Amino acid sequence: MPPSSAPPASSAIPMIKNKKGKGKQVVEIKLVPEDQRIFQGLHFYFFPNSDTHPGRRQRIIKAIEYGASWQDKFNDTVTHIIVDRDYDFEQLLKYLKLKELPLVDTSTIEFRVKGYEPPASSATIAQPIPSQASEVSLQLKPVKRKAVVLSSQVTSEASLNLVSSSAASLSNSPAPGVPDPQQVPNKDEDELDTAIRQAKESHPLASDDEDDVEGHKRRKTNNWQDKFQCMHKHTGKSGDQGPNAHTLVVLQELADHYDQIRDQWRCKSYRQAISALRKQTIKISTKEAAMRVYGIGSSIAEKIEEIVRTTHLRKLDFAKLDERQQILNRFMKIYGVGLHAAENFASAGYKTIDDLLQKAELTDNQRIGIDHYDDFNSRVPRAEVEKHAGIVKKALKGLDKNYIVNTMGSYRRGAQDSGDIDLLITKPGASIDEIRTTVMDRLVPLLTKHKFLVAALAQTSQADGTKWHGASCLPDSSTWRRIDLLLVPEEELGAALLYFTGNDIFNRSMRLLASKKGMRLNQRGLYKDVLRDYGREKLSEGTLVEGKDERKIFEALDVPWRPPEHRIC
Repeated sequence: MPPSSAPPASSAIPMIKNKKGKGKQVVEIKLVPEDQRIFQGLHFYFFPNSDTHPGRRQRIIKAIEYGASWQDKFNDTVTHIIVDRDYDFEQLLKYLKLKELPLVDTSTIEFRVKGYEPPASSATIAQPIPSQASEVSLQLKPVKRKAVVLSSQVTSEASLNLVSSSAASLSNSPAPGVPDPQQVPNKDEDELDTAIRQAKESHPLASDDEDDVEGHKRRKTNNWQDKFQCMHKHTGKSGDQGPNAHTLVVLQELADHYDQIRDQWRCKSYRQAISALRKQTIKISTKEAAMRVYGIGSSIAEKIEEIVRTTHLRKLDFAKLDERQQILNRFMKIYGVGLHAAENFASAGYKTIDDLLQKAELTDNQRIGIDHYDDFNSRVPRAEVEKHAGIVKKALKGLDKNYIVNTMGSYRRGAQDSGDIDLLITKPGASIDEIRTTVMDRLVPLLTKHKFLVAALAQTSQADGTKWHGASCLPDSSTWRRIDLLLVPEEELGAALLYFTGNDIFNRSMRLLASKKGMRLNQRGLYKDVLRDYGREKLSEGTLVEGKDERKIFEALDVPWRPPEHRIC
């Protein structure tokens, strides 16, 4: 809402839920009677200054109802700053890019923002003034450049306290028409949201399978960090021939099914359960026994009991017999066809690959995917991966001997075959612009000329891209393989090695651990002092801790070094 000293009797402001939401939700603002608008003429800036958090949204609405205007940007008109409890004064200054804030009044200690210490020379203390005289009090305010900084209370009276706290320098008594904060029940959404967020971050993988999170709440360890998958050795082999071998096979089939239909939410949960079940040295036969295994919740525990009792799983059987699902699975194995496109093809009556070739409107990539359907859906033997990587390395060294090429993904984890070929390319001391120019303008054309690179399936921007995605074919062979050339500067090499090695469960565990410690981990580096809003929306980039050395990232997170072959969760 733009600055306004006299809001209309009724107004509507857009309530933006988050970046992923569909459109904007409009909330009608009903102002209190004019004689009760104790915030008339005041301009509030909230930190974080968005209404994505339900508790903060209510505080914003309440402030507007009592006459204040909500400033979308910090400027000279702001008279009051309201800070969420999770943030302190130093973070506020850093976000606003200011060294200090001239404050109107620092006498009201109960509303003082965490971390703020008034100057020793500050001796101006406002005397309490009855709330009925608020308009007179406002005349005593200094110039608009000065602002009162108030902390949002995360207790039950949060939204109501905004009214009294914003007038903290004016009055210690409740505003007219506003309930006494002491009478409001202790039931604020901020506390619930904080509890949910902390529970998810402390969980090793924040299980997503239906009600599986419930099963984890009752299990605790003395050292919370030990619960994370990245803290332990995972070779992907233990348990495959053990007492739960058949159960693991069936669960893996269901996980693969969810992966095929692009349901990453459930696929991830089943893979997590499989990883936990592999470690068991005794047969898990009942739901109760399964739920005692950390990493398995109620829903999957029921399925484990069904598998042991019947040797199969009805849900998986139905999926195998569902004709439409089989058609969708067939179409989604075509390169360039996702779930949405597959559903459109099936709805149009197409059932086979030939139907698509004869009747459907296909993109160039989809036609390539059909032409090389078997090639792209078969695993690449380790020896063949090495041959593809060897050709790229030899050509690149011929252009500049200082380049380094690392083969990533399941190959680096020691797998005997891979789904595709991922090559991480860097050069010590070179900028990303230099690396991009060498690879995109020289290496790719050279390998295309020699008919090793046979198709460019996707490429990021020529100006700032860091990835080339296509297909390659060995000399004297007709088999096409998917290949990715990933470009990274030396200062980000360690983080990139960690990210592109995987597997995804191990990486997610590392990222969640970093988040729990107030940091952020991605393919570029590990960062500290990252500010996030409700919904994990990033407010600041943070400060780089480590990006160049993979081992140092483990050390910074206090995680034992895990070689790639021990990251198969």
